[in-house]
Amino acid sequence: MKRGQAVDARSTLPDGTEVAGANALKAYLAGERLDQVAFSFLKHVGVYATGRSLSYHELEFLKEKVLEFKSAGYPVQDLIRSIVNSELFLEK
Repeated sequence: MKRGQAVDARSTLPDGTEVAGANALKAYLAGERLDQVAFSFLKHVGVYATGRSLSYHELEFLKEKVLEFKSAGYPVQDLIRSIVNSELFLEK
């Protein structure tokens, strides 16, 4: 690619949604997929905090936990606190 040449950032996501660049992807994730993004974030924090993969029951606990924060818009600080104060982390 030559310098100054336009980049075609259009893409089709696995669910068939077409996005036309980073801003469109951001809007899609923040809109239609926010629940999944919040759960994924909480799951990755849980894995990092415990230093291991999570069990089925721990993942189910996180699925329930993340719903508690939906009405507030999934505040990141609250999501992290929920892991730090959970048995998942405290009894690792």
